[in-house]
Amino acid sequence: MLSLMMTVVIALISFAVAFVAGGVLSKAYLTMQFGTLQFGRPDQDERDRATDGRTGDSTEMIDRATHQRTLNMQRARYRKRVLALNKVISRHEEAQEQIREKLHEIQRTQGSKAKSASQTRIQTERLREKTSDLCAQLAARDTELAGLHDNFKLLQKAHDVEQQKSESAQGALNLVQIERDELTARISRLEGKIQTRLNAVDDQDGPDHATVAANLRAKMGEMRECLAGRDRQIHNLEMQSRESQTQLGDLEIRLESWKQRVSPLTRKLTQQRNVIRRLREPEDEADSTTGQAIDEPRRPLDELIDDLKEISGIGPALERRLNLQGIRRFEQIAELTESQLANIAKQIAIAPTIMQRDRWIEQARSLAERHQT
Repeated sequence: MLSLMMTVVIALISFAVAFVAGGVLSKAYLTMQFGTLQFGRPDQDERDRATDGRTGDSTEMIDRATHQRTLNMQRARYRKRVLALNKVISRHEEAQEQIREKLHEIQRTQGSKAKSASQTRIQTERLREKTSDLCAQLAARDTELAGLHDNFKLLQKAHDVEQQKSESAQGALNLVQIERDELTARISRLEGKIQTRLNAVDDQDGPDHATVAANLRAKMGEMRECLAGRDRQIHNLEMQSRESQTQLGDLEIRLESWKQRVSPLTRKLTQQRNVIRRLREPEDEADSTTGQAIDEPRRPLDELIDDLKEISGIGPALERRLNLQGIRRFEQIAELTESQLANIAKQIAIAPTIMQRDRWIEQARSLAERHQT
């Protein structure tokens, strides 16, 4: 489009110059022809004057010399004008040549820009393909991470149940042991009393005394049987407690294994998201500025995981629960509303007043600003 406009402008300038030069040359030519017709035939005038008897020769000679000088002066002026016009035409031709050179230079520049734009489009397409592949990988890792989070939640729930069972069994075991100790003490006291009475009964004769002794011995047997039952109950509770502790240890090992699997995946997921963000930034810049080369992204690849334990009131357990809810940055906590904070508190099984009391939002905002600086 630009080359067509420049061609039209050059054509119009050339036409104007040619038109002016043609008009001036035509005027000069007609003037010279008119002077020749009027003053340029001395032989014919001389013959006419010779026919008339050569009258007024001197006057005609003077007039002819005057007209000849006038004609020569006019010819000189027109020659100067023609030379000036030739110079003007030459300057216009030089200007036209310069315009052509500029036009060629513009065309070359446009060709270079078009080539650069084509290369930029190719690079953009490659970046889009790479971004699509990364997005697909990211979706797969999101799915895998979601499954791991679900398994982790199930294990955490099973761990909590087993821990409650273990604590309950330990409490029951403690109570039974206390009862056993009390029962043992009572049996010891009763055995002493019964033995004393048996000794007294043995010293006496008679059926009544034998019956009393038999009853006392039966009561001692019942008490020993009750004590043995308590011992069996304690043994069962101890076995149950040890089994719960074993299961609890296994669950803790599995939980730690899942944590070790989830943490690298989370970091890898964050890195891939950062890579996609870095790839999309020059892509958007290339779409908005055509023909401009894509610069390499200069932002460093952050880990984007903060140590939430820096907030007063958050320990390792709460940090793990917050991470399971997708909260890993101070900025995320700083941007929470009161309703969102209450919902998060419900999800991680703590009272919302704890967050408000410890001022989590204010602490997170302060820590986020400090980390940015």
